[in-house]
Amino acid sequence: MNPTTLRPGYSYMLRSTRLVPYVIPPGVIPRAGRSQIYPEPGSEIAVLGICASRLGSAVARFGGEKFAWPKFQNSMVQSIPAVPVSLATKSALEQRFNSELAQKRSVLSHFEPWHEFVFPAILDNLQSDDSWQLDSLIGIDLEEQIADDAGLSKEDLKTLCRDLDDAILIRRNASSSGEDGENGSEGDEHEDEGDDGDDNSISLVDLSPRAQHEGLISYCLGVAFGRWDVRFAQNRGLIPKSQDILDSLPVVPPGALVSPDGYPATTGNIVSEAWQKARPNAVYLPVTGSVTRPTIPDEQYPVRIDWDGIMVDAPDDSGDIVRRVREALELILKDRADVIETEARASFGTIPSLNKQKVLELARGEWITEHANCCFVGSVGTGKTHLAIALGLAACRQGQRVRFFTAANLVTRLEEAQKQYQLDRFLGQLDKADLLICDELGYLSFSRAGAELLFQVFADRYERASLLIASNLAFSDWGQVFQGERMTAALLDRLTHRCHIFEMNGESYRFRESVKAKKETTRTPAGKNEK
Repeated sequence: MNPTTLRPGYSYMLRSTRLVPYVIPPGVIPRAGRSQIYPEPGSEIAVLGICASRLGSAVARFGGEKFAWPKFQNSMVQSIPAVPVSLATKSALEQRFNSELAQKRSVLSHFEPWHEFVFPAILDNLQSDDSWQLDSLIGIDLEEQIADDAGLSKEDLKTLCRDLDDAILIRRNASSSGEDGENGSEGDEHEDEGDDGDDNSISLVDLSPRAQHEGLISYCLGVAFGRWDVRFAQNRGLIPKSQDILDSLPVVPPGALVSPDGYPATTGNIVSEAWQKARPNAVYLPVTGSVTRPTIPDEQYPVRIDWDGIMVDAPDDSGDIVRRVREALELILKDRADVIETEARASFGTIPSLNKQKVLELARGEWITEHANCCFVGSVGTGKTHLAIALGLAACRQGQRVRFFTAANLVTRLEEAQKQYQLDRFLGQLDKADLLICDELGYLSFSRAGAELLFQVFADRYERASLLIASNLAFSDWGQVFQGERMTAALLDRLTHRCHIFEMNGESYRFRESVKAKKETTRTPAGKNEK
């Protein structure tokens, strides 16, 4: 059977306070075990509207077990009456669904895992709310229209939905108090069949700064490999129109770089802008022969593509992966590239209390020309090394000479140079650096001689050149490193005289991501099984 001949249908979340249906586009074959609804041709919008209505949820819930979080079995959904929806209601539903779909796609088109992806959220400064509410999926006016078509008054509908409203209230109160609201984990509670999560307002995407920066870097890699068409980020007018709610899915995401056959582009077969403008929407292609020049040579495309899928980690190589990402960033962001890259490296989402504006000011580099210092002090996994590297790279781009060492590595180099009678030479090399970065101070202990050498390096830079130190130890504990109160006091007196100090205490990012990953392996996020 040709899968493109399959009719559009619906499925729904297995566990939720209310029935939450979603579309199965034509041509999509759901996995085994997924409950499905395939309406008669012409009745698709009406059936979707009834299933999405409060009336539908109220009736289907009658056979559920857990009051606030029932499991919707097939028989429960089949019990929903076939309401004779009027043409006016059907037209209003279709308009509502396409409007909601357009709004959701305006969000999902900025997130790469979704099939609607075009380019990352950070390029549009996306602030849209993609969440949906358990109270009503279609709006109160349409709820009342469907009830009226079913022969129910507003008061009848209110009475019928009293059970549903109480369940939603329980979920809302449980969410705000941190209780489980019957949302246990025993048995099949977290089966891989979809659930609505732990809240009454469900969001499908992560708009945190860190997630947006990660999306941007991933996109730039995709551009360099020929996965995504960078011209959409440069010219929004080239983006293909979205398909309607009951249309098939595009063969590839609308942001993909394609050939005239609509499949991923290959060398010598990249579509032209004229072809893109002639495309009806993301599903359909221009009429054969309607575009005089459907392709362009690779050399006319804005980005050099590595068709073999190979990049290297070698700064002097033209295929260096960092260089290629940087080229894409500069092409897309132009003058904003440095600022966005600095923000991405800094990972501000790790420490909410971190003064973002102050860090961006340091990225301009005036503190280095003024021979001031900087210290990042705090617990492990809070982004100290990321910030140190980001400021170091920003200084390099401004023409400053920068050296980076971990404290242990620097002490080892100093001790080796001393043994080889090359200490003065190595100290001279360090003196030439406008900024010396010393990371991980306090992670490992040194010998007394090593601590004295490190003190000498730090002290000699006082008001002569800048020093950036990242440490997991509070200043009061630095005596553990320098093995003496007098030496520690003398160093801190010089270091903190003109110093930008950032306290970075908080939960480890690596630990938090590990916990998050474990949770995601035991539970399917809302909406992730749509396609």
